[in-house]
Amino acid sequence: MSALTQIQQESASMEAFSEHLAEVGWQLDYCQLDRDIAPSSMTMSATPAAAVAHFKVGSAIHHRIGSPEGMSTFGVLAGRQADTRIGARRFRPGDMLHAHSDDGLDAVIGSGFDGFVLNFADLSLEQLAHKHDLGLPARGGSEREIAGEHYRAILNMLADIEQLAGQAHVPQWDVLDMIENDLPLLVLKAWSNAKPDSHINRRSRTQACQRAVEYIRGSGGEVRTVHQLCDVAAASYSTLERGFREHYGLSPKQYLVRSRMAGARRALIRGDHGGLITDIAYQWGFAHMGKFAADYRAIYGELPSQTLRIPCLLYT
Repeated sequence: MSALTQIQQESASMEAFSEHLAEVGWQLDYCQLDRDIAPSSMTMSATPAAAVAHFKVGSAIHHRIGSPEGMSTFGVLAGRQADTRIGARRFRPGDMLHAHSDDGLDAVIGSGFDGFVLNFADLSLEQLAHKHDLGLPARGGSEREIAGEHYRAILNMLADIEQLAGQAHVPQWDVLDMIENDLPLLVLKAWSNAKPDSHINRRSRTQACQRAVEYIRGSGGEVRTVHQLCDVAAASYSTLERGFREHYGLSPKQYLVRSRMAGARRALIRGDHGGLITDIAYQWGFAHMGKFAADYRAIYGELPSQTLRIPCLLYT
């Protein structure tokens, strides 16, 4: 019988939450778009063939949803909540996303996000689909609106798993069977009976935004203007402007500033440049110290000097 593992993590800041997730094998590649308004947490029950994770996120972030090698990832919301976008479209209760390998989905989630991420081994899904004559999601990233009864059934089973997994008197194999068999079968039935969403934007604006964001993330703060992004993305200013607002709810300039600000925050936490705030700010493209401090405080709710005084041990 497979072993059942349970993990709980909670952190007051997005940086600390990301560090804690990395310790248990979850890599969160993200850009924080606003300050932390609440703690972020994850509760996970996992076996070698499947994992059920309940996430509550206390800040707005942009990240790429992928999946571990050899597994398929599904996601559903726990109910009505803050604005969440997958690609250029709002992600609503009753929607289900699917991501596989590196061909994932762009996601922007609002402060107060509450949802479930489900990972199932590809081989297990293939066996279930063959046994019950069900369709499998195509590789890559996609999204569907599932029927109400299927959505409610999935949420009810997830609530049962979360409740039973923490009770010592419940036989472990009962929970394990729900995670490895009952839940993935329910997910496949919901997916097979749903229609693909025709409104998901997979065209030129999406591709241009993805090229621009990849360039920003790999530049180490060297990108300073939207025109640089236009050149890399092979797109006009107006195309990028519209695409970024569709996908991330921000203009390209606003996204660029937040990305550089996030880099400066990480450098402050690490104590780069001997903890000299001016050097860190200059490295990430902020020449006016007063504006840098004001913008930093508007996003993170504290001054750069306050971040610098936080012991690094809190983030490791």
